[in-house]
Amino acid sequence: MDNSSNRSGMARRPRVANPMAWGDPCDARLRGRSRLASPALFRHALRALCGVAALSCAGWALAADWYAAPTGSGSLCSQVSPCTIQGAIDVAAPYDTVHVAQGDYTFTSNRIVIQTEGLRLIGDNSPFAQPYATPPGPGQVAHGTLNNKAANASVLKAASANVAGGGTSGMIWVRNVANVRIENLYIEMAQARTKEGIVATGTVRGLELVNNYIKTVSGASGVGISINMDAGTNSSVPAGEARSVGEFVTVDGNVVEPTPGSIFTASAPKYAIGMQNSVGLYLRNQTAASTMDFTLKPNASAANPPEQRVFRIEENWTFGRLGLYISGGANLSEPTRIANNHFVMSQTFGDDSDTHLVSVKSLSPAGTVIEGNAFTGFRQQYSGLWVQNRPDVTIQDNTFEPLANQSDFRSIVVGNWALQTGTPPAPRPFDVTIRANTFLANGAPAGNKGKAILFVNDNDASGASSFTKAIVGGSQLADANDFAAGIGWYIALDDR
Repeated sequence: MDNSSNRSGMARRPRVANPMAWGDPCDARLRGRSRLASPALFRHALRALCGVAALSCAGWALAADWYAAPTGSGSLCSQVSPCTIQGAIDVAAPYDTVHVAQGDYTFTSNRIVIQTEGLRLIGDNSPFAQPYATPPGPGQVAHGTLNNKAANASVLKAASANVAGGGTSGMIWVRNVANVRIENLYIEMAQARTKEGIVATGTVRGLELVNNYIKTVSGASGVGISINMDAGTNSSVPAGEARSVGEFVTVDGNVVEPTPGSIFTASAPKYAIGMQNSVGLYLRNQTAASTMDFTLKPNASAANPPEQRVFRIEENWTFGRLGLYISGGANLSEPTRIANNHFVMSQTFGDDSDTHLVSVKSLSPAGTVIEGNAFTGFRQQYSGLWVQNRPDVTIQDNTFEPLANQSDFRSIVVGNWALQTGTPPAPRPFDVTIRANTFLANGAPAGNKGKAILFVNDNDASGASSFTKAIVGGSQLADANDFAAGIGWYIALDDR
């Protein structure tokens, strides 16, 4: 990532349809109704009418709008007399919207807590000065550009004091409520006092985090976006608070970045986006973290309908130490999909042993499809993609380009046991298809040790580990992989 600074407008991102968003029909969010002096009075009166007359309330405009401003106070929360952000949240009813005006919101020991189902917390403007594009056109900046904050952003300033009483320190906490949407906010994290930019725990199905800009200004232990992560070193939410399994969430178009300088200085998040035991859509985000950009441990609930048991990572850009880490995936209704992402080399080596860009491991019965991605800049003995002990994986239509002029590199590594399981290993049979990928040498010198595809076979205690399948290419010409002539080995086996 470079340190360019840009100022211009960015179009608001359209809302992503969410199959988990539902509510009382009397909570239909139809805008354009007449504004009353007391929106809450109108809403409660109409609900009473619906209850007495047994009317269908579908289409009635019941959701109210409330307003917050940096100088807000009191409890009217109107456009002419706005509140603080928390004050507006506290007067809102389910499925109301809190509008956050531009300007700086100062935080000391206070944090924002959302405990109202369906609440919309929306900044008035996009937090980004210019849209991202690669290559950039007029009025755009390249992916990886730092310091792209809009002059008219709604800015939640880094907290200057710890939370009173030792409570959750995330700047915004979604606490055990469904269908919340947070959009268009610029959030600063001083990690000595703030563990998370946005943290969500409990029953948070239908959560939508869209077009937010999360900036680490100090510290190295925080999590930009955290969803149902276990209590402990990676979460400020106490163990006694509810965590839930199988929550469907949408994380779309957010940026989580360090302060300019090295990604690995004391001003970068530990994890940009962390999730445990949830599923959903992770789309179009841009991240740079010191340990892992995405650390995702998905699990769905078998009781949920199929459309709420999907897990997709698409069109993201990662610039951190390990771009994507995925472990598990129970009860999914379709294969895990990792598609059309750009995983770009960081300034140092990867976490999770020697994986450099992406690590996918452990059982997911629905399978995994890794397609259309660009893996860029891996080097030496470090790998672009490592698949560990995971059955039914298809790797197709990706491009693998090592750092220029490398004497050693590994584009894809497929192993039949996970490194963290201890000894003796308990390998699963190899079960992978690798087809229609492009493997580049990028100026590797003659005699290099580069490997396009490396199988690592760790035998179990019986001395053997079987294959379900290990297909490189296929029966059709279109299945052929394209190997650059300068790669040392196209296919290699490390038999242990």
